[in-house]
Amino acid sequence: MQALTKKEKENAYREWIARIARTESVEAIKAHMIKHSYEIYDRDPSLWCASMENMLEIYRAKMDVANTVDEKISRLANHHNKNKAKGPLPPKQIRLGEWLPEELLRVRLIEK
Repeated sequence: MQALTKKEKENAYREWIARIARTESVEAIKAHMIKHSYEIYDRDPSLWCASMENMLEIYRAKMDVANTVDEKISRLANHHNKNKAKGPLPPKQIRLGEWLPEELLRVRLIEK
């Protein structure tokens, strides 16, 4: 058996993630993420990050979420605006309140 190429590995990974997302419930995925979050204190950082990234990919596939860079920046901006005394300032390229569309600055609520 030949070793898989990088592309074949990525395809197999995506397929596996999709299969897990189809078979697991949202509640089970959330519970598993919470369980893994506590392992941050005693697991190897590389292994912990890989596990959490896998859980996040499964959750994204289950919830059909693909965040844009604008959405990610808006969440950083939201955190910064609430905690200005903590953490570094955003890069000069990002002028909070100007660069970000207003609708991304508002918190989106998830309906149950």
